[in-house]
Amino acid sequence: RIYMLPPQQDKIKPEEFKELAATAEDMAVSKLILNTISGFSPMLCKAICSNAGVPHSKKYNELTQCEIAALNDAIKNCCRDIYEKKFSPAILEGGKDFHCTETVLKATEITAATGVKKYNTVNLMLDDFYTKKDNDDRLRQKQNSVKKHVKAAMEKCKRKIQIHSNTAEETAEYEKYKQFGEILTANMYKCGEYEEKVIAINYYEESMPEVTIELDKNKTVSQNAQNFFQKYRKNKTANESAEKYLEECISEMEYLESVEIMLENNTDLSEIEEIKEELTEQGYIKQEKTNKKNKNGKNSKNGAVSAPHEYLTQDGYTILIGKNNLQNEKLTCKIAKPDDVWFHLKNAPGSHVILKTAEHGGQITKHSVECAAALAAWYSSARNTSKADVDYTRVKHVKKQPGGRPGMVIYVNYKTITINPSETPEG
Repeated sequence: RIYMLPPQQDKIKPEEFKELAATAEDMAVSKLILNTISGFSPMLCKAICSNAGVPHSKKYNELTQCEIAALNDAIKNCCRDIYEKKFSPAILEGGKDFHCTETVLKATEITAATGVKKYNTVNLMLDDFYTKKDNDDRLRQKQNSVKKHVKAAMEKCKRKIQIHSNTAEETAEYEKYKQFGEILTANMYKCGEYEEKVIAINYYEESMPEVTIELDKNKTVSQNAQNFFQKYRKNKTANESAEKYLEECISEMEYLESVEIMLENNTDLSEIEEIKEELTEQGYIKQEKTNKKNKNGKNSKNGAVSAPHEYLTQDGYTILIGKNNLQNEKLTCKIAKPDDVWFHLKNAPGSHVILKTAEHGGQITKHSVECAAALAAWYSSARNTSKADVDYTRVKHVKKQPGGRPGMVIYVNYKTITINPSETPEG
């Protein structure tokens, strides 16, 4: 089969440009430029419009003569820079794009929101851009790999919660069967050997109303009473078991939700690896054969738990932030002192944040509390909200949950502050 070249686009080279011609008068200006000059990108076309002071979506037939002249000048300046190889390599600070023309860098509507990082050579810019892109891709791949295990565990946990909730609901009235058995026993002298139903006074209720108890007519009243006692024992055992496992499953779901938030908020490969090791220790990920455990049962690949993130406020307070549940536990239960202040997003997953007070005689300031609370909200599931409630209390009022998973604690004597989540609370 013979390969056919794509059709010609009837575009001119940048060095051949003289003036913009109206090939379609009702076409947006930026699209008209894109369809006219070869090699121009949509971003460059919008930047030219911005530098000429013309809205890029404006139709050509709506332009004034002054606007047409300004556009032609802007295009010629851009084409001249390209022809003379006057490049200004830069990465747009969002990190998702780059450009080499001054035209784009001068376009405030494109660069104002993201800013730019300039380079001396195109090679340096490309090296930085694709190194970051490669790191981001590896991070995303690692995150998705670990997140897949977390999602699977959460789905399994949801199913268990539903099963135990249904069982608890279905067996909630187990006391009723005990009452029926005792009412039947108390009224047995009034009944025949076999009855379809018994009407008696329910002395368990204050008003002592009459109650009708339906019976199995193939069994004696005494056997029916024993049946009710048996149902009572069976349903009570099932209810207590369901309530116990339901509580465990809810606790497990809270733990998995906290891991999910840590994964989403982390941008460091080593910390993602640490979360993976944590999940391996908890049995959610199978132990890799090459990663032998040490005598304490911990994964020996990385050794000790990494240090938490540190932030220093303008009034001299140190704030420590856990980036995963192993860090959270170490930070709250081992590093923090009793008079330090502990912060956590209210009733939702997030990092443990510690405001160090030893150097300040245990005293805290309003500013330091607001900074710590803003950081606790940022490193949590409330990152993308405008307001968040954060609980805080002295570390001496925070205890590890008995038998709980890493980072799971209970706390008392706390206050709540409403704050804007921020990675740079003073910035």
